[in-house]
Amino acid sequence: MNKNLQPFVLVGAIAAIGSAQAHEDKFQWLEDVHGKKPMQWVSKKNENSATQIKAYPKFNQLVENSLAVYNSKARIPYASRRGDYLYNFWKDENNTRGVYRRTTMNEYLKENPKWETVLDIDALGKKEGVNWVYKGMRCQYPENERCLVSLSRGGADAVEVREFNLSTNSFVPQSEKPFFLPEAKSNVSWIDKDTLFVGTDFGDGKSMTDSGYPRVVKIWKRGEPLSKAKLVFAGDKSSVSIGGYVAYDDKTPLPLVYDSTTFYTADYKAYQNGKLIDLPLPKDADISGYFKGNLFIELKSELKSNGKTIKQGSIVFTPVDKLIAQKPVFTLFAEPTKTTAISGISFTKNSVFINWLDNVKSKLVRYQQDENGKWQDSVVPFPENGSISVSNVQRDSDEFFVSYKSFLEPSTLYRVDGKSLKYLHNSGLSDH
Repeated sequence: MNKNLQPFVLVGAIAAIGSAQAHEDKFQWLEDVHGKKPMQWVSKKNENSATQIKAYPKFNQLVENSLAVYNSKARIPYASRRGDYLYNFWKDENNTRGVYRRTTMNEYLKENPKWETVLDIDALGKKEGVNWVYKGMRCQYPENERCLVSLSRGGADAVEVREFNLSTNSFVPQSEKPFFLPEAKSNVSWIDKDTLFVGTDFGDGKSMTDSGYPRVVKIWKRGEPLSKAKLVFAGDKSSVSIGGYVAYDDKTPLPLVYDSTTFYTADYKAYQNGKLIDLPLPKDADISGYFKGNLFIELKSELKSNGKTIKQGSIVFTPVDKLIAQKPVFTLFAEPTKTTAISGISFTKNSVFINWLDNVKSKLVRYQQDENGKWQDSVVPFPENGSISVSNVQRDSDEFFVSYKSFLEPSTLYRVDGKSLKYLHNSGLSDH
């Protein structure tokens, strides 16, 4: 963290203040986040904040304490596996913009693992004279060699997208015809190594929604200009955002196109053989995962199916082939009770895991189908009265990480074997 960074700088969704309709928005001028007038406005607001902050005598001490926490070497370096490596994005006093790095599992389980730098954002910004901020890396599954890196100038919503090669730890050279998107609010996702779903500002004045996000999704082939990308779907300008992505059942792809008509509703379509097929899903439901030929969804309202009413908050599934045939058969997978709620759902190679909240206490449960197709559940043995979060879940493995904390135990990372339900605790992977 940069010690000179003013913690009270006003950032965020300032431009959302005012009317929802752009022509009535009195604060539209704040969209120019680096403009002279907006920055003068921010500076004035900062002065007002500074006056209030100076009235609190322990403010500087709070800042120092916060910086000590942010820069602490005792922080858990949460990581996700891609291929043979575990990847982590790390910030500290020497890497204020962060470094994307990797290590092996054997090293990761050591108290002081050795890391290999993949992409140094501070060094990149210095080299190019741009205040780059890292906004994520999306890699092509299952090879996990080519990735799309998103970079924003100074933390703005709009990003520049570049193709990166994890085998060489470098951006893909021009000789290999890399994918590249100029600065915009874009939706981009891999279909295969040489094909993308892409939604961005195509410069025609029609490609963005009223909310400022992509209104169209196209298929873009490697080596062809962006202007030649093939249109797949165009929604209404009143929608929030539109895009495409590929869901995987282990290694079986299911290309999907979504139209987020509002912040709480969406229409989904399967993309097969160059055609879109409407999926008859509840508009306010969320797709949770694609597992063994079934699409799992989380209900945000009651669902009537086969003469039964399935309650809000439940997880149901239906075979994808029946869904595409417009004849979905929704089967109840898990439902909340008076004392329980579903906090999260994860899919490994052979199992489904639900993170339950039972009387506001976390409980992790594994679900597997027996030879008769019936679901059998087993509780992963973690202490009671704690909080659990699941990470590094991969579709080609049954191992993953669980972060556990309680009033008596700091955040501690566990490596879980989803087959045996045993976990390996390493005391070096704990916040102290």
